[in-house]
Amino acid sequence: MIGVEEKERIRRAYFLEHKSIRWIARNYHFSRTTVRKALGDALPPVYKRNKERVSKVLGPFKPIIYEWLEEDKTKPKKQHHTGKRIFDRLKEECGFKGAQITVYKYLEKIRPSLKDVYVPIAYEPGIEGQVDFGEAWVHVAGKLTKVHLLCMQLCYSTARFARVYPTERQEAFFDGMQEGFYYFEGVPRKVTFDNPKTLVRKLYRGH
Repeated sequence: MIGVEEKERIRRAYFLEHKSIRWIARNYHFSRTTVRKALGDALPPVYKRNKERVSKVLGPFKPIIYEWLEEDKTKPKKQHHTGKRIFDRLKEECGFKGAQITVYKYLEKIRPSLKDVYVPIAYEPGIEGQVDFGEAWVHVAGKLTKVHLLCMQLCYSTARFARVYPTERQEAFFDGMQEGFYYFEGVPRKVTFDNPKTLVRKLYRGH
């Protein structure tokens, strides 16, 4: 078993630093099974993306499912996970107690979007960056607190920058963009946003 501090370290690396399960296992010297169990632990802090309603039953296991589906992209189609295989692995390796139909319904929901998200695109150096806001629950002065993360990534190198703010207001957005450009020591020719309409509404409403 691993302690609370080690679980927190794993969860922080995955959710805040966007490290893969494979990277965490190799660099922190844990098995992938141990890493997946730590990510599936329902204990706080619980991290989530904007506008995502996390199922009480399946919520802690969603990062694990995403990781498996991501790994499928590097394997022959015949070796890809079926819904039954994902359900069986969740039960055997992660202690999942939910129903099989819960897993199937979730896969039906996310698989179409995964095909859109993971279409291979060729980028050139310095041309494009991507920006998105996310949310995380962290301990601040001993209190579980929701914070907002402005995340920036360069598409060619996949280098990442993230900065924590108390809100998603305009000042946080502009400061995060500026700090990101300072961090990368340059400005890409084009910056795209994950959900521009939602972002604009939030900025002007002062959320």
